[in-house]
Amino acid sequence: MVRYRKMAAIGAYHGWFTANTDNYDVIAFEVDADQIPKNPNTREGRQRVEYARIPIGGTDYLLPQT
Repeated sequence: MVRYRKMAAIGAYHGWFTANTDNYDVIAFEVDADQIPKNPNTREGRQRVEYARIPIGGTDYLLPQT
């Protein structure tokens, strides 16, 4: 779903991720919107989330960092 102000449209997307080969933790996850309809007046859509291990209560959790 691509949203621009009060307009929204459904379009195709593709994405990929990178992972740490030692422990298989996800390092980053990225999604790009494809074939966005003209309704939302948007040309490009991209979302990237980077992850890191964060200690909470003596245990490390893999959480979004940025």
